[in-house]
Amino acid sequence: MQTIFKRLNWSGSILLVFVVSACTTLEPISGEKIIRGIPADRAVVTVPTAVIGRTQDLRLDMAPAKCTPVASDDKGTYFQSDKQVIIRSWVVLNPRMVAGGVFVPNDPNQPCKPYYTYEGQPTRTQKAQNPVNVILVDTRTNRQIPLKIG
Repeated sequence: MQTIFKRLNWSGSILLVFVVSACTTLEPISGEKIIRGIPADRAVVTVPTAVIGRTQDLRLDMAPAKCTPVASDDKGTYFQSDKQVIIRSWVVLNPRMVAGGVFVPNDPNQPCKPYYTYEGQPTRTQKAQNPVNVILVDTRTNRQIPLKIG
């Protein structure tokens, strides 16, 4: 009996560590935040063509849009689209329109990811169905940085 409790306690500890490590703290965007060399209050991501994001059981459709920064965490910055995104699932038959956009990672070697907001929490998709080139623009100087959603 003690062996079962030890195993349950140990597996519960692993689950707790996983849940705590998966949680990141979102911070609102401030003018001091710099995104790839551009101050956040002047940064916009332009998405010129439609994007399809995918996870295991979900499809996200995002129309061409202009996205502005809304929040960041230790991994990168969330740029919210000026249009809602559509999410579909095998479980939920009716598509939902929710806020979403483009996640720009801090690491320039990582591709950007589409994301959607569900119950107040942004969730990144695993990948884009097809890679899409987008542009990070400094609205004051018109400096453009090419990025890829992958």
